[in-house]
Amino acid sequence: MSREEKVFLLHLILLDLAKFYKYEVTYRAQKAYDVALELDLGQFLRPLLVLIDSGSVTADVFHYNFEDGGYIGMEKIHGLPFRLSGRSRMFRDEALSVLLSPESSFEDIKV
Repeated sequence: MSREEKVFLLHLILLDLAKFYKYEVTYRAQKAYDVALELDLGQFLRPLLVLIDSGSVTADVFHYNFEDGGYIGMEKIHGLPFRLSGRSRMFRDEALSVLLSPESSFEDIKV
C-alpha cells in the first residue's frame, strides 16, 4: 500500500468514526492508530489512544479530541478520489474490513 493510500485509509477511518462514533470504536481507533503510527503522524496518536481507552464515546468526546474531526484537509495530502477502484488489493481489503459503511465512503460502491 502506498503512503497516499495509507493517508487515505486513515482519512476514511476518521470519517467513519465521526459518522458512527458509538459502534466498534476500539477496533477502528486501533486500526487508525496503527496507520498513524506507521506514517509517523504523531498528532493523531494521543487522540486515538483516548478513543481506544474509552471503548465508546459521544460525538462531543470525538470532536473534542479531534479538532474539525481530524480529517479536514486530509484529501489535499493523499490527493486520491473517493473511489475504491484503482486502489491496491491491500488497501481494498483493509478499507472493507474496518469501515462500518464503505458504501458511504466510496463513490463507486452501489448499494
